[in-house]
Amino acid sequence: MSSGCSASNVQEAQVLSPLVAAGAESGVRLYLTEVLALVEQALASATWTLRRQGAAVASTVARTLALCLEWSRAEPLVRSLLAALPGRTWQGKETLLEALSAVCTKCIAGPPQQEGTPAQQAVLREVSEALLRECRRENRAYRESAMHQLAELLEAQQLDLFGPLLDVLEGPLLQCVANRGSSKGGAAEEDDEEPWDLESQLHFQEVTLEALGQAWPQQAPATQEKHRGQLCDLLLRSFAGGTWRVQLAVVKALHKFVLRLAWPMQASQEVTSMAGGIIQVACEALGKCLALEVPSSRLHVRLWVSV
Repeated sequence: MSSGCSASNVQEAQVLSPLVAAGAESGVRLYLTEVLALVEQALASATWTLRRQGAAVASTVARTLALCLEWSRAEPLVRSLLAALPGRTWQGKETLLEALSAVCTKCIAGPPQQEGTPAQQAVLREVSEALLRECRRENRAYRESAMHQLAELLEAQQLDLFGPLLDVLEGPLLQCVANRGSSKGGAAEEDDEEPWDLESQLHFQEVTLEALGQAWPQQAPATQEKHRGQLCDLLLRSFAGGTWRVQLAVVKALHKFVLRLAWPMQASQEVTSMAGGIIQVACEALGKCLALEVPSSRLHVRLWVSV
């Protein structure tokens, strides 16, 4: 254990943790200074258990106080979480990703309310890029958690990191599409020692497709024009021949894609082709399960009006 986390600190944390874990705003506010100090010490510890506990408490504080957590307190917390992120993937490290996403989505006002300060925007960018790096980790469960948390952050704060994220996810996703029909599947990466079985592939596709839908930016014309055809083609290829779980993830992603895309006034061949493919997917999804309430009906109507 590092010198920053003494036995007395740990004992004090055990006293305060029930108050924080309960999520009672009054308790969190009362001991906020002490709690944040202990969280920062825990995150700096060499002990994984303490880091995990510190990150869990940070998430609770962020969700409990939300925008009431002042930036002067939130920024050091983010810095401590970022400092704990490098290094090997230890058990429970996902809590760091969850805490970073929670603080940055809950404690910093997003575009619907107001734009953050330049300092806040710089921190959001730094956290987004850090989470993107974690999306390249070898541990599959951890990597998928990083995808999810990054997508949550990008969507909540309307940040544009779509191109780099697509570069990371497109290859493995296309490999899953190519492996369909094979019971053994294949290795996701040459250095990935985990078995890439069918269930692993299905879960990866679900997480990846939903992340791409969430990360699709709304106010980014250049990014949309550059990647709209690429993303649409990837989603349509993932839908064809996919299981219902994968197809549902595709429909969710297409729904966000359609609603956020700035459709040009003059429909080009690319746009017409995209619209036709998406309508076909929407109709097929509705035909398979009319009783299931999915966004595909709204997607169909929106496309019909747009085109």
